[in-house]
Amino acid sequence: MPAGFPLGARALALAGAVLLAAQGPAARAVEPAAVNNSALDAPLSYQLLIGEIGLREGDAGTAYQVMLAAANRTKEEELFRRATEIALQARAGEQALAAVQAWRRAIPESLDAHRYQVQLLVALNRLPDTIEPLRSLIGLTPEAERNGLIANVPRFFARNPDPAATAALVEQVLQPYAQAPGTRVAVMAAQGRAWLAASDTARALELARQAHAIDPANEAPALLAL
Repeated sequence: MPAGFPLGARALALAGAVLLAAQGPAARAVEPAAVNNSALDAPLSYQLLIGEIGLREGDAGTAYQVMLAAANRTKEEELFRRATEIALQARAGEQALAAVQAWRRAIPESLDAHRYQVQLLVALNRLPDTIEPLRSLIGLTPEAERNGLIANVPRFFARNPDPAATAALVEQVLQPYAQAPGTRVAVMAAQGRAWLAASDTARALELARQAHAIDPANEAPALLAL
């Protein structure tokens, strides 16, 4: 396989299963994990190989089209990721975004597809378009990890030259989670950090005080206040 071909993990998983089977009855007593076979057939695998070879020779357009067509046909997340990476390597932002949008349609629960989409929209300076995928990403993120993601929302827009517009956008993105008991303190802290970056220290401090009053044991408002 050429460097970067994304299906090596399946071979490793199969090799691991063979090793366990060779270790005797004690190892075989453990119920093996279900095998998720690839939807790629031999002709399509050969086509992808040709696409990768073409990419090495400078034909990024053909490689992208081959990879995206294969991803749409098989619904393989690794192939959508590869198509996106090929477009990014070719500095073709709109094509990368098209691949990610197809990725989300095929696998709506993919966290990686959401992250790629947000990052590409920011890079393309389409900030208002990030609201929907960011909200969706927060909703799909496991509850135990959700507050951590909320805290990092301002970082998605760190390179935006207009910090005040960023702070307003962060508030808009997080609005659906601002009143939920499990997320409201994290939302206030994230909004406060965004307003602090916009040099609105009074607003940031007020958000820190409100969040601290709700949950005095939470360190995020205290760190924001400091």
